[in-house]
Amino acid sequence: MSGRRCGICSHNSRLDIDSKMVVGISDRAIAGQYGLSKSSVARHREHIRQAIEQAEGDISSRLVAKIQELASDAQRIKRDAMKSGDLRTALSAIHELTRIIELQAKMAGELKNETNVNVNGANLLQNPEWIRIRDTLVRAVVQCDACRERVALALMALKK
Repeated sequence: MSGRRCGICSHNSRLDIDSKMVVGISDRAIAGQYGLSKSSVARHREHIRQAIEQAEGDISSRLVAKIQELASDAQRIKRDAMKSGDLRTALSAIHELTRIIELQAKMAGELKNETNVNVNGANLLQNPEWIRIRDTLVRAVVQCDACRERVALALMALKK
């Protein structure tokens, strides 16, 4: 890379440009509308892809942390219930621990079902269902100026 700063990243209409890219408007159409070169729009598209991947990775990390927190809570509840002789609560905690372990195994790709969720690999990004959901959300957000700006700001905040 030449070390030059991306002109679109600092463009006054960046949010509009990004939104159009995300919903699939052609580089040529975007370039024409904003007086940009087609090649600069194509290069900027990589920035959008990286921001989306970063956001997905951040969400995945938070999900894993939350699952670990739930597992710790279930372990504590089971232990306390066993000490007090409350077998019904202990059994319920064991049941929840089993579900958590199953979820962790699915996330690690060790269990297969209709939807393979592999948070640490590329499967989530390539999953057709996730792509359909992501595209649906993007189309909905693009139709609302305030929503689009909030999402764009939130994604930019994730980069900091």
